[in-house]
Amino acid sequence: MTEEKISVEEAKKQIILMANRIAMLYHYVGEVLEENFGEEKAGELLKDAVMRYGSEIGEQVREKVQEKGLPLTLENYSKGEDLPDLVWDSTTVKEGDKEFARVDYCPLASVWLTRGNQKLARFYCFVDQAKFASYNGITCKHLKNMLDGDEMCLFDFEEKKTREGDSGNE
Repeated sequence: MTEEKISVEEAKKQIILMANRIAMLYHYVGEVLEENFGEEKAGELLKDAVMRYGSEIGEQVREKVQEKGLPLTLENYSKGEDLPDLVWDSTTVKEGDKEFARVDYCPLASVWLTRGNQKLARFYCFVDQAKFASYNGITCKHLKNMLDGDEMCLFDFEEKKTREGDSGNE
């Protein structure tokens, strides 16, 4: 097998293609659930599935961070390889002494915004609460969300309080 290298631009294109397909699948699963069970029940089912999915992701990230011998902090979450960082356009913004995560481009939201039914698509965003809670009890709040009509997504994270001398590796 020969090793082939691709450009960063080609890698981004491939990741976006896969993200688009996943977003389309989620869209159609939501559509079928809504047609068969109504909007409220479809939302409940989607949220339940997304929370289970997110919890598993958080556990996997926790294991990878622990394998690297790092404490389970918010700062180290990204070292657990959750999402490809090539395509989500995200930054950290400061307001006073508080930091927030800002996402200006999400390949999933870009699909859902064009397909309609952002209400059901929005349940997918509970993945963030589930991931961070199962990683180490971190609270994640969406202060803004593109699927709610905002120009970007804005996240507030709060790490659980630990006892003095505790490394946060519970």
